[in-house]
Amino acid sequence: MTNKWTKKANMLTPRAFFSAIAVNNKIYCFGGFAKVGPMANGRDKGEVYLSSVEEYDPMTNKWIRKADMPTGRAGLSTSVINGIVYAIGGQTASGEKFFLTERPISLSTVEKYDPKIDRWTKASKMPTARYAIATEAINGKIYVFGGSEDTIKPSSKVEEFTPEQ
Repeated sequence: MTNKWTKKANMLTPRAFFSAIAVNNKIYCFGGFAKVGPMANGRDKGEVYLSSVEEYDPMTNKWIRKADMPTGRAGLSTSVINGIVYAIGGQTASGEKFFLTERPISLSTVEKYDPKIDRWTKASKMPTARYAIATEAINGKIYVFGGSEDTIKPSSKVEEFTPEQ
């Protein structure tokens, strides 16, 4: 039946401002932020930046936890070239637990994830640190569009990344 929504298994971790992408018939969710439970005095602790990665298999309707990103962040974007996922940009905070209440830091970080071996490696940084970006891969290159730097002011910058072959 078409034009119909169907409920599926919930993610393992509630998250917002994350990135998702499909590779080899599986869907991967990267980073974002999540709510942290109440403190002993009942006050809300706020949100924390996530480094966690989850894989969803539409055939089995099941989620499994994968290797964490080296850098916990939200507002990142992901693109795929030759089965390798590139997690690009985003924002984080300088504190030990990366709470959103701290001043956010825009990232120029680019990290590569190989889903076949569940391993992360670093790639060349972007020239401009940004979050809330859009990325798209075409002809073996990744293009990074817009986003924001250290303010909420939108950017019109476009940068091209050519990964190692």
